[in-house]
Amino acid sequence: MSDRINVLALLAIVGWAFFAASAVFLPIFSVFSFAGDYISELAIGRFGYVQTVAYFAAGLGALALGIRETTQGSWGSRAGFVMVGLFGINVLLAGIFPTDAIDAGGRVISPTRARSIHIVVSALAFPLIIAAMFVLSRTFKQNIGWRSFWPVSLVLAFAALAAFFLMGDGQWVGLYQRAFKGTIVLWLILAAVRLRSIARKA
Repeated sequence: MSDRINVLALLAIVGWAFFAASAVFLPIFSVFSFAGDYISELAIGRFGYVQTVAYFAAGLGALALGIRETTQGSWGSRAGFVMVGLFGINVLLAGIFPTDAIDAGGRVISPTRARSIHIVVSALAFPLIIAAMFVLSRTFKQNIGWRSFWPVSLVLAFAALAAFFLMGDGQWVGLYQRAFKGTIVLWLILAAVRLRSIARKA
């Protein structure tokens, strides 16, 4: 069991680290900018396949399975597993159905059905993962293996919630979105690191 949990943790770390790296470094080579464009637009720019692969790598759901296996019996374990799992599915769907190019005013240049699906799954993903962060913070507090992580988890949950409401459009939309998603990715990676530590102790 510990070997499987360790593999799940490593998959989560690699997947989300790759997603973060693509969001930060791909704008260097893309026609879309770091500060002024949405992360999802990178998938339709130069080397867009890198961003698409990043969605797939991040959406594997490995972390959800690992958390469930190590927190069974604790309050919120099942609910947290479901929410993180559904979040991962929505991330996968966001990669399958790319967005369209969006101008500086937030207007879509050529709307497609794929973009409509992308918007829906993205709109579902964000509340799911924020809710999961809050629920699992309490789960972690009650689980001996995760207990030391729960204060960090709760702080990042509140940070993600604040960043979500502070997001806006305009010339800095890329920065707003990266600050919000960066908080979530940081939580996911730190949770995966903690999961790997639990696996090694087991």
